[in-house]
Amino acid sequence: MKNFNIYTVIFLLLSSVSITRGQVKFVVPQVETTQVSDSIILYTAHDYLIRNIEDASNKKVWKLSKGNRLSLDIGQEYSYLVIHNEELTGRNRPLLIKNDLIINLEIDKAGKITFSKKQSKLVECQLKLAQLGKYPRSKQIKPTKEHVDNLIKARSDNRYLMDSIINSYATCLSEDEREILRNNCMASIDLALFSILGRMNSDATTMAYVYDQYKQISLNSKRIFTVQHTIETALLGEYGFRLQFNELNLERTIHGHNFTYSAIYDQINKHNRGIARDRAIAESILNEIQYDRFPLSYLDSALMIVKDSVSRAVIMAQKESRTTGKILFPFVFEDVQKREITPSDLEGKVLIIDFWYNGCLGCAKLAKVMEDVIDAFHERDVVFLSVNVDKNRARWIEGVKSGIYTSPYNLNVYTKGQGQNHPFLLHYKYRSFPQLMIVDRSGKLVTANATRPFDAERRKELVATIENLLK
Repeated sequence: MKNFNIYTVIFLLLSSVSITRGQVKFVVPQVETTQVSDSIILYTAHDYLIRNIEDASNKKVWKLSKGNRLSLDIGQEYSYLVIHNEELTGRNRPLLIKNDLIINLEIDKAGKITFSKKQSKLVECQLKLAQLGKYPRSKQIKPTKEHVDNLIKARSDNRYLMDSIINSYATCLSEDEREILRNNCMASIDLALFSILGRMNSDATTMAYVYDQYKQISLNSKRIFTVQHTIETALLGEYGFRLQFNELNLERTIHGHNFTYSAIYDQINKHNRGIARDRAIAESILNEIQYDRFPLSYLDSALMIVKDSVSRAVIMAQKESRTTGKILFPFVFEDVQKREITPSDLEGKVLIIDFWYNGCLGCAKLAKVMEDVIDAFHERDVVFLSVNVDKNRARWIEGVKSGIYTSPYNLNVYTKGQGQNHPFLLHYKYRSFPQLMIVDRSGKLVTANATRPFDAERRKELVATIENLLK
């Protein structure tokens, strides 16, 4: 599965409410040769953790053009700005910002948005730090002790460079600012390494060595979770979740022990406390709820122990969007003949809705295993609604014609260019694909995490669910 990137620049502003309001100013210099304009969509939120939850009341669109500027209230002394757009810089890590900060942007002749060279010292330092966390490409990494040692050395080199960069700003950034940036950068460097080590697979001796090195990093990570500052480490939740997830993944590789979400949940509870635990639990839910068979009972379990308001908001949003028995959120999609398709067009039918994009290997795999299920039910009161989330219509049509992602019996529809930002997808918090949803004859949600029939047992489970809905 893969997260589907948006085309526009998305800013997620992390704010709280009790401190004197301030502003961050965005400036685009006048450039006579630039003809292309773009839009910047701004989201205000309480924390980086809520990056996937859109609040329509907080949505602001700024039409970007040469020589214009925008001032934005941030609600507290420090906050985070998350930039998620490959056309900008490829950064997807949070940028620490503060009151009265000015961020200078540029548009080149091709319309590409970039940071200009002239920035505040706070932004300048972070742009330099963003270049760290570099490791060899995965194709160059072999599962040997020598390569593991090279990765650990690369981690040390990155941390040394990090300290050098941050220390060079000692006279212009406060001690608190430098410490926050250090924690954010250390988390980013380690997350990149976790991803590599967690996927390694080799002989028993090498894997034991990998596991030992990983555990050593885990023991040294406590500092990121315990130091308190004006604002929390931006990647606190993701770090806590990935640390435990990849450890379980290594144990599965070494010992052959499969694990479920319950193991992730228990590990996070065992090794974390306070806000670090709460953010890690919320992050784990955001990630794992995207997969079928996620035990929704853990949403209530988490709400019983999580105290942090940000984490609770994230968990509650997931619970609200996936509560069974609720009337399906309204949608307007478009079919291949450009006719609008709404829930009223499908009344009285059981709906099996899948979500896909052209180029998604998991989506192609799901389409293949769904063929037998579709053959068994397409002549009955069941509609197989196939929703494409590509922004480009031609790419969607190309995917349909390929026959890789859909069946001739599917009703193929498109989000009319909105992609993952379509209100229906935003409501159900889908962040990765494929996804599979089931709706009953009365238009009520049965599950937003339907069983994907990748084996005989799961196929039997899905078929039984559909049969019961047809009774």
